[in-house]
Amino acid sequence: MLNRSTSNPSTRRIRRRSSNERTYKLDLDANHIESLIRWLCEESSDDFLAKAYRQRYQGLGERQQPHNQNNTWTQEDLCDVISAIQALLSSVTNPPSSMVAEAHSTIGIIHQRLNQDARATQSFMQALWVQASSDDVSPITIGMTKTRLALAYGRKGESQKAISLLEKAIQDFREGGLSEEHELVTRAKEALHAFHLAETARRNRSNSRRISQGAA
Repeated sequence: MLNRSTSNPSTRRIRRRSSNERTYKLDLDANHIESLIRWLCEESSDDFLAKAYRQRYQGLGERQQPHNQNNTWTQEDLCDVISAIQALLSSVTNPPSSMVAEAHSTIGIIHQRLNQDARATQSFMQALWVQASSDDVSPITIGMTKTRLALAYGRKGESQKAISLLEKAIQDFREGGLSEEHELVTRAKEALHAFHLAETARRNRSNSRRISQGAA
């Protein structure tokens, strides 16, 4: 049997969730993945599975640091992480909503890294649905998920959906107390501007085609 922490599970979950919200990572981050897998292992009801994944992913953050020459993610690495998160999440009895949302969001980030935009969109939507149904998720966390989902829509060419989500994400960031100069806010604004330009270009092309067809 694994040596489990004797601390109250709900206390551990709250502490873990708060730490994650202070990190503010939108993109693939090895430290975040290691932390999530460690959290899942702590709550897993399958000791054998938890021990195996804890040993496998311990030190992942350090191994993936820029100074490490072997820090390149391979497709196999990323697919293995998805499998690990899914297996561990399934082994947790009554997982807290924050854990479920974080797992789906992380899987979405990995799908996005793999250029699997449809799957990324689905994962981010699942995460957002869970977060919106929970009373203890900060506006900043919800805004981050909306930003990720917006970027996924944008990569699929769905600029209008991306624009709507980014506008809401910026409101969430402001509600959460972030300044206009904060990286999350500025990144959302930059993406919003880019998608507005893309949508304007799309409409201009559409209007040009209609004019050409009318002239013919």
